[in-house]
Amino acid sequence: MKNNYLLLLSAGMILSTGSAHAQLGSGTSNDPYQITNCDELQKMETKLTSYWILMNDVDCAQTQTGGGQWTTTGFRPIGADSTAAFMGNFNGKCFVVKNLYINRPSQNCVGLFGYAKTATITGVGLINAYIKGNDFTGGVIGYKLSTTTDNCFSNGYVKGAGYTGGIMGRSINYQGTQASLINCFSKADIEGGNRTGGVAGIVTTYQGGGSYITNCFSEGNVTGLNSVGGVSGDCATYQGGSAQLMNCYAKGNVSGSVNVGGLSGEVGPLMGGGGYVIQSYATGNVSGTTAVGGLVGDFGPNSGGATQIYNTYATGNVNGTDRIGGLVGNDYSIGTGWGIDTSYSAGIVTGTTNKGGFVGYESGTATYNTDYWNNTVNPSLQDIGNLGNNAGIFASSTAQMQTQGTYTSWDFTKVWIMSNGGYPVLRANITGSGSCNSATMLKAAFNYNVKKNCENDTVPFIDKSNGQPTGWNWNFGDPSSGVNNTSTLQNPAHRFTSAGTYMVKLVSTKGTSKDSVTTPIIVINCTTGAPEKEAAASMLSLYPNPSKGEFIMSFYSAQAQKAELSVLNSLGQEVMTQALAVHAGANGIPVKLDVPAGIYFVKLRVADSIIAEKLMVR
Repeated sequence: MKNNYLLLLSAGMILSTGSAHAQLGSGTSNDPYQITNCDELQKMETKLTSYWILMNDVDCAQTQTGGGQWTTTGFRPIGADSTAAFMGNFNGKCFVVKNLYINRPSQNCVGLFGYAKTATITGVGLINAYIKGNDFTGGVIGYKLSTTTDNCFSNGYVKGAGYTGGIMGRSINYQGTQASLINCFSKADIEGGNRTGGVAGIVTTYQGGGSYITNCFSEGNVTGLNSVGGVSGDCATYQGGSAQLMNCYAKGNVSGSVNVGGLSGEVGPLMGGGGYVIQSYATGNVSGTTAVGGLVGDFGPNSGGATQIYNTYATGNVNGTDRIGGLVGNDYSIGTGWGIDTSYSAGIVTGTTNKGGFVGYESGTATYNTDYWNNTVNPSLQDIGNLGNNAGIFASSTAQMQTQGTYTSWDFTKVWIMSNGGYPVLRANITGSGSCNSATMLKAAFNYNVKKNCENDTVPFIDKSNGQPTGWNWNFGDPSSGVNNTSTLQNPAHRFTSAGTYMVKLVSTKGTSKDSVTTPIIVINCTTGAPEKEAAASMLSLYPNPSKGEFIMSFYSAQAQKAELSVLNSLGQEVMTQALAVHAGANGIPVKLDVPAGIYFVKLRVADSIIAEKLMVR
């Protein structure tokens, strides 16, 4: 009979890693403060406009234990909110922060940096991180405003609510400037609500400018609600500008509800501008309900502008209910000559309505040029779910799609190459590393199930090391298990013999190089361990958004209870209020507003929690 014990990060037994020496540096651009340990890393919260530099890899294992200066909530994000933002300069010099632990599920703006404004944050990686927050949660940055970020990576587990990402939760710029994310990657598993991505929850600009995600990738699994993607939940611009993903890929599985894509949940501008996905791909399976695509869930401008996808592919299976496509779920293309070129999809597509081997639903004037999809695995489908077949899209057998001669006019000299016995792949080497070359540095790292793992269950450990190691040596800190206490497998599994604290160590090797990481783990009785307190309500989403005033408001409630809905205009004036009775679990409530076009804020109060979402009425 299964014994019920829970595997969690340890809550004790690590000694302080701090040092007594005075911190070097004066905090100027010519003489930045030098960080050599986790205590000095935490000191950044006291000088938010200074220059800082990492001098070596830093182990923050003590943040997992609640010892030293930390409580059980772990590391305190640098820059708590907009009133105490980090506005300085942080240069990680391509070093890593290991075992960073943050457990603040009710706090907004959570990450190594919580809120960064007009700052510079570059060249740092997180290994074996455990980060948990509310809205605006990211591995490196929770909320990024007009801040330069590149050469960053994360590994481990990140969980938040709205706007959650492996590197950052939200990146935003105003009035003509760029919101960009360059040379970043994540191997973390991500869980969030609306706008959740493997690298970024959302990257967006307002009033011109551009939103760019370039040379980034994700290899973790991503789970969210609406607007969920392997690299980004949403990449968008408002009132002009360009939204673009280029040289990016995602390999993990992606699941959500509305607007779900293997690479990005949504891509495109609102009210003018352009949207682009260039030389990128996704290989994980994708599941959702509405607007689900192997590459992009919802693609295109809301009104005006143009969109284009070219030199892309998706090979994962795609499953949903309505507007389900092998490459794109829901496609808007406005403007002659814009559409999808030299791209293919190869996965199994299943859905109820508007399901297509290549595109689920097309509205607009898109053009297609030498695109392909696999009709061996999708024999009953057509090119586009709502329109049927298109002269520029070719349904092809598996054998045809694995033959170079099938792809007429494709560039197999500079852009494409046939994989060994498989489909075409892009020649570009997407490393997400930039000047750090962090994707090729040997850094030991691993993931394990951070949820419920019980003693006498088989607990899987997944190698997430950087640098493509060729050897692995595991020690589970469980000598009572005898010969099973060690393993040389890349991805082993272990049964812990009893409740207690275990120090699990991985040594990754490649030639003469090696790197190690040790994570404290504790096994406790599952039946007596206190469950996590469930929020009264969470994950508010509005669909469609933008709308003409009629929309569905969906959210989760922990129990049947009374609630209050209010809608405010952009001046903060209340234009509607209504008492509601909600039931336990998922709720979907139709709302009809008789208001002029504009931006509104929908606010729902349930018990002692308030959740809100922006609505655009057109």
